[in-house]
Amino acid sequence: MSYETLSLSDLQSDLKTKDSYENSLKLTQKALVESEDVYRTLYYAFHDPIVTFDTLDKKIIQVNQATVELFRCKNWESLIGISPLKISVGSQYGSKSSEEQMDIEIAHALEEGSHRFFWVFKRFDGTTFDAEVSLAKAHIHGKTIVFGSIRDITLLKRYQRRMENLNERLEHNVKRRTLELENANEELRQMVDYLSATQDQLVQSEKMASLGNLVAGVAHELNTPVGNGLTGMTWLSELSERVRNLYASKELSEEDFEDYLKNVSNVTRSVTVGLKKAAGLIRSFKQVAVDQSNEEKRRFFIKEYIEEILISLNSNLRDKDIKISVNIDEGTSLFGYVGGFSQIITNLVLNSVKHGFKGSSGGNIIISAKTIDEVLHMSYSDNGYGMSQDTIEKIYEPFFTTNRNYGGTGLGMHIVYNIVSTRFNGEIDVKSHLGEGVEFIIKLRE
Repeated sequence: MSYETLSLSDLQSDLKTKDSYENSLKLTQKALVESEDVYRTLYYAFHDPIVTFDTLDKKIIQVNQATVELFRCKNWESLIGISPLKISVGSQYGSKSSEEQMDIEIAHALEEGSHRFFWVFKRFDGTTFDAEVSLAKAHIHGKTIVFGSIRDITLLKRYQRRMENLNERLEHNVKRRTLELENANEELRQMVDYLSATQDQLVQSEKMASLGNLVAGVAHELNTPVGNGLTGMTWLSELSERVRNLYASKELSEEDFEDYLKNVSNVTRSVTVGLKKAAGLIRSFKQVAVDQSNEEKRRFFIKEYIEEILISLNSNLRDKDIKISVNIDEGTSLFGYVGGFSQIITNLVLNSVKHGFKGSSGGNIIISAKTIDEVLHMSYSDNGYGMSQDTIEKIYEPFFTTNRNYGGTGLGMHIVYNIVSTRFNGEIDVKSHLGEGVEFIIKLRE
């Protein structure tokens, strides 16, 4: 179609269309200018450093003022057109060079649209700093570019390294302290084993000492009847020698002979009584001594056996004027370790003598027992000084004693507790107040 053939109306329509297109183009150009002004305003006014990077030339094409200040350069022209490698250290956190690592990070940004990573930059004055870089892909005027924001995290990294160093030091200290504690625990374990072995030895020594005291007491008791018997027999021998001489010289009168027979009768009666007493002491000592050293179980009658133990302890009781009452039926018996039972009674009685009646001229001890449901319920009490609550709480502890200055070892009641609880699978309880005596309530099982 040519203009010569166009009608006036068509020409007018084309002119209007042209004017409309020109007006639209002007509006678009104005909007674009305004948009670019807004972009530049935001770009340069943004407080964080921002860099625009050409992915083809791999050079910086635009920066803002914050970037100039971050890298401490004279002006933005110092950064335009240079490669980011010129403001980076030779190698980054990994083993790769900065050039290889930069290609990897840019490839991630182009592929994913955005990407964040850590980088070490070098300023124009030669100082370095750690940074967190955020990249974003964009298309402008047919070119693919990458915007990057840079955040200085030097202080954060410094604190992070400091924390890592502190953690390493803490871990080192924990390992060192753990080793020290393990060594201390080993030393403590060895010490506990040593103390346990020493305690066992002391307990055995205490038992042997108790047996030694028993021997000494029985020997003391035997001394009187045996001594009297020896004296009587010596005098009887001298008297018999005199009578023999009188008879040989035919000077023995009927009166002398009758006097001799009377003296023989008196001496033999006295010696017999003494020897029977000695025989009883020896029998009781033999039974108690054998039981204390014998670990075998047997059935025994409680009252009879306690009386035998008391006979062996007579030397410890005689000078104290202590009265002991055994209120137990003759038929009450127990199947168990008689040596352990002897240790219980012996230590309780000696405790009363050494502690309950210490410094007093007399006292009473009552021992009673009865069997209930195959369990022996025994009560041992004295009317001595009694004990404080503090003493009661510690009475079974090894080596605890209120009489150490007078030779107390503190093992007597510890031994009693162990024998009751382990050998007889029993229980022991104590009731006492200062000035009101003491009572031990003991349960022994077969």
